[in-house]
Amino acid sequence: MSGRNHARDILISIAGRQHADQLTMAMVEAGWNATLHHATPVRPALAGPLAGHRKLRWLTGLIFRTGNKLLPPPLAHRLAHHMYAQFDRIVARALPKIAPRAVIVYETGGLETLKAAKQLGLPTILDAASVHHSMQAVGGLNDIGTTFRNNVNARKDAEIALADHILCCSTLAANSYIAAGVPSNRVHAVPLGFEPGLFGSGPDQALNEGPLRLLFVGRFTSMKGADLLATALENLAERGIAYDCRIAAARVDGDPDLVARLGAHATLLGKVPHDELATLYRWADLLVMPSRFDSFGLVVLEALACGLPVVASDHVGASDFIVPGRNGEVIPYSDVEILIDTLAKYAADPANVRAMRPAAIASAQGAEWVHYRQRVAQVIAGILGWTEPS
Repeated sequence: MSGRNHARDILISIAGRQHADQLTMAMVEAGWNATLHHATPVRPALAGPLAGHRKLRWLTGLIFRTGNKLLPPPLAHRLAHHMYAQFDRIVARALPKIAPRAVIVYETGGLETLKAAKQLGLPTILDAASVHHSMQAVGGLNDIGTTFRNNVNARKDAEIALADHILCCSTLAANSYIAAGVPSNRVHAVPLGFEPGLFGSGPDQALNEGPLRLLFVGRFTSMKGADLLATALENLAERGIAYDCRIAAARVDGDPDLVARLGAHATLLGKVPHDELATLYRWADLLVMPSRFDSFGLVVLEALACGLPVVASDHVGASDFIVPGRNGEVIPYSDVEILIDTLAKYAADPANVRAMRPAAIASAQGAEWVHYRQRVAQVIAGILGWTEPS
């Protein structure tokens, strides 16, 4: 590896992608040497800037992605964790030769690397892309078998115990680790960001007219609160309250009952490409995100940046960006009655929520990926006790 601070190299290891490419770019932009070991391609916009700062284990990623497409969800989950473990072992074996000064890993794919780092006396950071697994249980994620889930959670607990520090993507996620017993001085929250080139209010965007326009972007699962939305829409329809709802979600991996229930009261668009979501955000009056847990929820920031107010549960990490009554509402998770009342209130006076557009746009300012990179580089440097590179 080349660079002016060779003695301060950081190895970042992740079998998938999540936001690890942004974190790697953060350290590179701050002047530190950093190398990303990964199995899933980075974002196209970062591929060039990160050339020479990443090592792609393409075969591991190919097997993982193929299984994800062809296998039913329970088997795909098992294959994914098998590939995470294999990837982890590969990086752990290479660690002495790589000889970094610090290691950052991602949950369920870093146990062996953390063990190897400890043997070498290296400082370690676990970048926890989700909430603590005790909170994940609230979302009903036990459909892959209790024994398998317990084994995954045991691996997560071992990673937490080995890591010197836990890096979380929201206050919600950080608090979930503290509530699970991790000392607060080991837990750090840095909110994620959005891509400004794709999302914004658009030129001369006119206010909508007619019935309230609702948008749901997610999956047909109870974890995402799709059942709560279905009940709310059914209630509004029974009361004769006018609205127009569109849902961007893939049907293939969703709950068939929820697909049918929502299809009776909303327009199902199927899976919408990420670069086309901005058009939907600008069409809608209100994004509804009643998740039972979502460690962050990038769609919240993307929607706000497009001028779309958001109703989100208090188990959505990005609800930190919502100021109730100004750019949306934060409601208690799993409380369908409050969700119904909130939607009915705005449906009775659509002009009220449409007037929130300027506040929505303003609330996303300073929340772009470039700002995340600046914040996370400062936090990591502080954790490691490193001064700014000269």
